[in-house]
Amino acid sequence: MITNLPEPKEFKYLSIQYLAQAIDHIFKTELAIYPGALFSGFGDIDEEWDSRQGVLGNSLIMLFLSVENFFKYEVSRQGPHDLLTDESREKINSPESFDFENLYLLGLDELISKYQKIDGKSLSCSALTMLEKLRVSRNKFTHGLHRELIEPSYIVEVIAEFLTVIWTPTWISEFREVMLTEPLYGLFNEDEENMQLLQYYKFFEDYLSKKKFKKLIGMPLEGRRYLCPHCQENAIESGSVIDAKYACLEPNQPDTTEVYCWLCHGYAEIERESCQEKPCPANVIYPTDSYKLHISNICLTCGCGQGK
Repeated sequence: MITNLPEPKEFKYLSIQYLAQAIDHIFKTELAIYPGALFSGFGDIDEEWDSRQGVLGNSLIMLFLSVENFFKYEVSRQGPHDLLTDESREKINSPESFDFENLYLLGLDELISKYQKIDGKSLSCSALTMLEKLRVSRNKFTHGLHRELIEPSYIVEVIAEFLTVIWTPTWISEFREVMLTEPLYGLFNEDEENMQLLQYYKFFEDYLSKKKFKKLIGMPLEGRRYLCPHCQENAIESGSVIDAKYACLEPNQPDTTEVYCWLCHGYAEIERESCQEKPCPANVIYPTDSYKLHISNICLTCGCGQGK
């Protein structure tokens, strides 16, 4: 028999940890090379990456492990024995005890095949092609030589595709659990998390198209984006140089008086008055009687203060 069977959540937790490392290898290296990336843009130092292929290789390997463990999580929800190779499955009915950790598990190809046999689970041709290219690149870095120059944009695009098409935007709440935060003046707990996540949003947004970024975080593809009063207040309070423009009208109607933020997941009441700053065309104003110190009575589109 087989003992010490795993819980599916163990693979999910490993997957999110590897994902964080895959992102941080690029994100934190860019910040170390060019701290100004936070306000001027990530992805503008391609020539610097030519001599840092090892860093990108580590990022790619961590991404592969994240993908592989995500599929292990999905397959193991049907039963942990489904993860075993044929050779290891022979131990199930053995009178001798075998620890699950010491047995052989299926590789990515077999995991994907089993994943697609689960009710409601399927992958597009483009997703399968992406996963196969990732597998081949990972094998070159792990078992041989990867002589082709790899660019960070490729890895970020694969991360976004994986999270959007396979994981879905629920990855954000799970990413928060492993995300390292730094103490920020005047902020605590969830507000600190939001400000750290704001930097990751900025990172992805600079690498991806507008449409791909919105899909990545689950934001509606249509409709104007607005400053979130809560997040923008925290950004100013903590000295951040990034505008927290991740709010949308909820619902997106001409008479809506509320915005919803896709960063902090909070709501804020607004007034529908024309912005006094020309030529700003917006009419979404955070009111004067709000309790925010820095952003009361401002236009949530251009950020300009409104006269009393």
